[in-house]
Amino acid sequence: MTRNVLGLHCSLASGAVFAALRDVLPEVLFHCPDLPGHGTSGGWDELQDFQTQALDLAMEAAPIGRFDVLGHSFGGCLALRLLADHPERVRSLVLIEPVKFAAADAAELEDHWLEMTRFDLAMARGDHVKAARMFMEVWGDGTDFDDLSDLQRAYVIDRIPLIPAMAPSITEDIHDVLNRLPAGRPPTLIVARHNPPDIVRSICDGLQRHMPQARQARTGSGHMIPLTDTGDLAQVVRDFWRDAAAMDDAE
Repeated sequence: MTRNVLGLHCSLASGAVFAALRDVLPEVLFHCPDLPGHGTSGGWDELQDFQTQALDLAMEAAPIGRFDVLGHSFGGCLALRLLADHPERVRSLVLIEPVKFAAADAAELEDHWLEMTRFDLAMARGDHVKAARMFMEVWGDGTDFDDLSDLQRAYVIDRIPLIPAMAPSITEDIHDVLNRLPAGRPPTLIVARHNPPDIVRSICDGLQRHMPQARQARTGSGHMIPLTDTGDLAQVVRDFWRDAAAMDDAE
């Protein structure tokens, strides 16, 4: 039976980020929408909560019935919101370095905000070029911002205001997602790179406390695991789905 998977991409990317994963998992039918303001989806309403707009779009793209969800970075936070709002639809959940800062310990969170100070200052000055460079240094794939093509740089710069637009849902948890996650279900895998930064490790551990059924896996060496470590990620996810299916059949 074909496995239907809703793929939710990270900020400043598009559904195309999962193209390589789709190629190495031919047995899976991926549904990978471009979230508001990304790819070909058009703009977003700056007067409305961004994550709610993203959830509406994701649910429009979702397959009928129950499906598996795979979310990367902001997409992982959106996957958690989807689970909290629509628990009956989610068969299993894979979170790849979800940036749900509200789940992190206070000390690691404070250190991360200090690391992001230059980004915040650049945004406050309206210097989107510098802000984009600072953001990519921390959350990119290791490629120097100046080594990106003109088209790639313009894409990131044009969308950098999305980062503060996402903040209330992932930093303040304004939708109370963490307290609404269903107990014990569904099978959940939290993936992070080998030797993750403290903030990533703290988020993963914090989410596991909220989701005791979750298990963790390590693969890759940077934040953009779906792009840089596709084969290794595919094997980790395939093994998880196999185990999750066995649990589903047993019930």
